[in-house]
Amino acid sequence: ENVQGGRCDQCRVGTFHLDPTNPKGCTSCFCFGATNRCRSSEKRRTEVLDMMDWVLLGADRQEVPVLDMMDWVLLGADRQEVPVTVYPGQDLVEADLGDVPDVYQDLHWNAPRTYLGDKVSSYGGYLRYHLHTQTMRGDVLSLPAEASRPDIILKGNQMTLVFMEKEYSSPEEPHLGIVHMLEGSFRHAQTGNVVSREELMMVLVGLESLQIRALHSQSAHTVSLRGAALEVAQTLPTGRHANNVEICLCPANYQGDSCQQCAPGYYRDTKGLFLGKCVPCNCNGHSDQCLDGSGVCENCQHNRAGDHCEKCQGGFLGNNSLDGHAQSCDTCPCPLQVASNNFAVGCVEKPNRMQCLCMPGYAGPKCARCAPGFYGNPMVIGSTCQPCRCHDNTDPNMLFSDCDGLTGECHSCMHNTAGTTQSAPSVTHHPRTTTWSCYDNPCLIYPGCNCSPCGTASCDPHTGQCQCKPGVSGLSCDCCEDGAFGYDSCSGCRRCDCDAAAALVQPCDPRNGSCACQPGVKGPN
Repeated sequence: ENVQGGRCDQCRVGTFHLDPTNPKGCTSCFCFGATNRCRSSEKRRTEVLDMMDWVLLGADRQEVPVLDMMDWVLLGADRQEVPVTVYPGQDLVEADLGDVPDVYQDLHWNAPRTYLGDKVSSYGGYLRYHLHTQTMRGDVLSLPAEASRPDIILKGNQMTLVFMEKEYSSPEEPHLGIVHMLEGSFRHAQTGNVVSREELMMVLVGLESLQIRALHSQSAHTVSLRGAALEVAQTLPTGRHANNVEICLCPANYQGDSCQQCAPGYYRDTKGLFLGKCVPCNCNGHSDQCLDGSGVCENCQHNRAGDHCEKCQGGFLGNNSLDGHAQSCDTCPCPLQVASNNFAVGCVEKPNRMQCLCMPGYAGPKCARCAPGFYGNPMVIGSTCQPCRCHDNTDPNMLFSDCDGLTGECHSCMHNTAGTTQSAPSVTHHPRTTTWSCYDNPCLIYPGCNCSPCGTASCDPHTGQCQCKPGVSGLSCDCCEDGAFGYDSCSGCRRCDCDAAAALVQPCDPRNGSCACQPGVKGPN
């Protein structure tokens, strides 16, 4: 049917791979409807083999995770705990059903992700696996005919295909399963109808589930699965040729061996035949990636955003034409057109002016000044607006004016605090620094207050008069009163406690409070 030539040794146009075992001689190109021109693949067969993440499906289709050795899992609707063991070095997974009273269930091993997804290249290959059922007390009762279940279940693109073994080994004997991944091996699960090549390819291109039957006896004690290998085709130097895998001559908007993928700049319109047509992304020239079905653009470039890259990202403004029909987006001049000094989440160009949408902490039409409660100079490259640091000591009635917007000097300080901090204080001079706050040591604040920081309790900012701590004296509160000691503690001075009759001199040592005793007298006082 699909063969031509004087010797019947050529495939007709639209077919490939002349095979003596094929009743039609050659296989029709499928290519998911994108073209009817294809050839045989030069790729080689290899296997997907991964026994680490298989799970059991019980009668209620509840997934039972296969965990590491000696872990416990749940089985089916009766919630029986079943130990499952993985033997990575042997490509083996085993489930112990010994404590489950009713093992007459429909149990399937469910394949991990490595076996799923786009498996178009598995067409014409083989699925191989080894099953073993260990029965209780030596029983070898096979499941009755009416209890027969699908041995292989494939699900994808809203279709479920099944494979049924024609005969089984004895339950005590290992069973080798071999499934040829061709349409003739499968039936539709619900109707039992035959499967077409197109339908099998549709399932394989989006394989969502691959299940292998686990239970083959009424009296199973353990069930195991070993070496489940699914053949695929890859570009390799050695291996069996995958001649029955098609390589399609895809149009420019398709890619993949069977044109099963859209080329960059195109997306899948699911309304078409099979997977749907690949149509151009509408991203206004700013992306070549968009989501299948919706066409929503991904990874918009040139500072663009939106479902179709139709608008500028936050902090950018549409400017000159980039390619004749799509505009570029430049940094908003809010206030400067450099990234370090762009303090807007967006901007709008209005007649004769620019309106910036400022970030928190910035204010003005172009975010050129700090908002109330912040200080700094956004017009200086590298400078930002920082929160005022007034330690909650400002007048709460002075709304939004905690500090000077440029210098950060605190306004209306309360609780015996004042507006700047200083560095390296001394008794006679206290230079002002660039850090401004309502600081708790006011004698360090005002240049007119020539007060010692250690002995001063407060300072009148208007008169400059120092108010000394207890026991401290001097215009600058810089020493202890007569008869007192302990100035260096900065907690005020304490009275000397020397016995007047026994002390040699009065008062005590002003540094440590020690007494000088008369000859023959001892003791600290």
